[in-house]
Amino acid sequence: MESSENSDSKDPFYSVDWESASFCDSENQWLSIDSIREFSVLYQRQHGTFSTPLSAEENKGNDLAVDPDTRRKLTQRYRVQQGGLFATVAKPPEPWTANASSVSKHDQSQFLFHLIKFRHEGAQVREDELEIYNVFLKVQSMVKGEQKVFEETARKTAEKFSVMYDTLLKDVHRFVAVAWQTRLDRVKSYPPFYVKKEVFPSLGRVKKGEITSKCQRALLSFGNLLKPVFLSMGGDVEDVKVSQSYDEVVLYEKVYKKNLQPHLSVCKTSVSQDMNAQNLAITFEPDIVISISALKVIGDNSEHSQHSQWYLPIRVLKHKFIKDGMTVEFNVVYVDKPLPKLTMSAIQKNKWFYKYSAKRKIFPLPRKPQPFGNVVPVPETAIGSSSRDFKKYSAWEFHGRMGPVKLIVRSSIDGAGEDKGVKYEYVMSAKLEYQPWAGAEVITESEINREWVGAHFRPGVITFRTRIDVYTGEIILYEKMPENRILWEAKRLGYFPPDAVPPPLANIYSVLSKLKGLKEGNYLLSNEANAEGFYKLWETTADKTPDALDVYSIYSKTNPYETDKRPKLVPWLPIDVETVTFSQKVFGRIPGTFEPERGPWKQCKFRAMPGNKRRKKKKIKGQKKVNQENH
Repeated sequence: MESSENSDSKDPFYSVDWESASFCDSENQWLSIDSIREFSVLYQRQHGTFSTPLSAEENKGNDLAVDPDTRRKLTQRYRVQQGGLFATVAKPPEPWTANASSVSKHDQSQFLFHLIKFRHEGAQVREDELEIYNVFLKVQSMVKGEQKVFEETARKTAEKFSVMYDTLLKDVHRFVAVAWQTRLDRVKSYPPFYVKKEVFPSLGRVKKGEITSKCQRALLSFGNLLKPVFLSMGGDVEDVKVSQSYDEVVLYEKVYKKNLQPHLSVCKTSVSQDMNAQNLAITFEPDIVISISALKVIGDNSEHSQHSQWYLPIRVLKHKFIKDGMTVEFNVVYVDKPLPKLTMSAIQKNKWFYKYSAKRKIFPLPRKPQPFGNVVPVPETAIGSSSRDFKKYSAWEFHGRMGPVKLIVRSSIDGAGEDKGVKYEYVMSAKLEYQPWAGAEVITESEINREWVGAHFRPGVITFRTRIDVYTGEIILYEKMPENRILWEAKRLGYFPPDAVPPPLANIYSVLSKLKGLKEGNYLLSNEANAEGFYKLWETTADKTPDALDVYSIYSKTNPYETDKRPKLVPWLPIDVETVTFSQKVFGRIPGTFEPERGPWKQCKFRAMPGNKRRKKKKIKGQKKVNQENH
């Protein structure tokens, strides 16, 4: 075997060095480009591993018939950190290659087509489709059994090779450390000491209709919007990767700010110091003014996602205005964005970086921004500084058992686009994929909570979910998610009860009802990890007492260059069998199933498509067929 140094000088070899013989047997540790070209593209794309070579004759009329250059580009390379070193992983860990699907390749392709067709919400089966639909249901029963085996295989593999969740590229680490330090500096803009004022629970499960929220009107919008470029698998694979370079992402930010941000950016101004928000509050007299990021934090506190610790700064300001010759005074509660995290895991740092990087990919620099102005007439003083971000202010009203709550929500928009003549506004959401060779992972309850809150309080705005291969930066799927689609997904996954108010909405209403009516001053709302739905409200104090919360002291221990250790419990997520990635659509692969054996066609459950020929059965060496009757 050649050394890596010699190999790299001759040919761009793909190497694996996990210091673990069980991860990848020695004969497959080094694979040249020429060798890779001889393997199945389907296996390369879906598993990051390699199957028995297909001949040119076998590829005729087949989805796998692609030229060698495309095969080379479709090959996955995974960079994983271990012991401070980074290795390129050319294939996923065993036992992915040990099993073969009980569903033929042809049936996989046909089933996937009908899965996409019949699973659509509200889809109706026509009379002339009943026969094929019944076949679909029959194959579905086989598929479900195999998907259970696949899920268990994935879980055991993740537990055995949990080091993959520690993946953190040096440039990602550097970018997050710099950005995190900037946010840590913001802590000292608030008072240091607080004493406990009240502990109160969230409302828990609330029946549908007992809490309502409604956007009364859009108050103000201004800033610049960039038009997104929606990428597809039709072009060069290199074009569907986000940057993993610190310099590239920072350069984008610098150029973007230089062109579009000549003055202080509103995005760096807290809600309580935002003159736009204050002038709008004087005009429309809300109980509370809050940022969308604060709403997300409060809403993401449901039964199964109470795992994060956070602090929300609150300032209650007294406003005055003249009405009918009389001075009117009233208090408004301003809820700022949360203070930065005290610690961050590798997963959290990756998510932060790749969201920035995804924006850079979707909204490239050469495109000109689209300016927007006021939505409703407001005082001239309401328009503050220019901003590269597009800001919106909207008036909302809650109704429920604890009385009405009027609020103004400040939110940002990432970009705007147009589809079939209809214009949309978008916000970005990054979903990291740690098992891209297997498919798209199930979105977590915390992620769905935050996406739903972001969509609900930005009426008409679409969440642009970008699923990113954490090892290569490759985008494996885009999902355009309007609010109703996010709601449907939350119910499908069992996060939102069908007969209840969405849990994030109940949490938000319960908290805002408590904050309404606070006296002038500074406060802090906090949540401890695993607090079982209880919140703590703190009030500022001038002196440090034994029972006081010292925020400065707490944050003085935070080092942005440190990465929190991963808990012993592996953060594994199952593959979402309802979500189909780009490559699964292209190659006709059912999510959550093993690589199918090739042929024979006579075993297919679906009718053979025109032009299909019988082929001799050719079993992949070392594979065993998954027999559902034995599981």
